[in-house]
Formats: sequence, structure tokens, C-alpha cells
Amino acid sequence: MALMWMVCKPFGEGKPAPQQEWLEQQLGVPGDLTRRISDKLILHGLLNLAGPDGDLLTPGRSLDLISVSDALYAARKDEDQLGERLPGILPDILRNITPPGGDQTFAKLVKTA
Repeated sequence: MALMWMVCKPFGEGKPAPQQEWLEQQLGVPGDLTRRISDKLILHGLLNLAGPDGDLLTPGRSLDLISVSDALYAARKDEDQLGERLPGILPDILRNITPPGGDQTFAKLVKTA
């Protein structure tokens, strides 16, 4: 969720796409873990690689079409049990979402934060 947030927030504000390595540093998570998570999100069409070096992350579709439940579903397909190895780094706005908040879109979250 934090990774999705850190990609969607600047996109929704018209700011440049974040670099994968910068996200890893900000999250304080080893690169292999963040790349596995971003790979899952890419596989589910929620993120895209962009930029001349393919090292920037952008939303895979309009923020109005990406729900929190979409991101949770993709992240929870946790065959490697990555979730257990991640620190608690969610922003408050994401931490406080309760069902049926899973249907909240990232476009709405970006506007309210």
C-alpha cells in the first residue's frame, strides 16, 4: 500500500514519477522486497515502468480505476510471504481505511491527503 501511495500521490498532483531506487530508500526496505512488490503490482496492471531507463514507476491506469482493494488483492497474493518482512510504514490515511474503504480509489485518497 505504501508503495502504491508513493507512486499515486505525485502522479495525482502532476509531479514527476518516482524512481524505484528512491522509493526503496524512502521506505527503508531492501530493494529485492520492493521490486518483488512492484513486480506484483505491475503484473496486476496497477503500476507501469516508465522513463528512458525504465526505472520510474507510474500508475498502470487512471487513479479513478485503481481501488485500494485492487492494491490489497495484488499485494496479498503473497506466495513468498513478503508482507511479514516489511516494516509498518503506511501513511495514516491508508492505515485508517476500514471496510468498505477497500473500494476507495487512489484518486480520492490523493485529493484528501
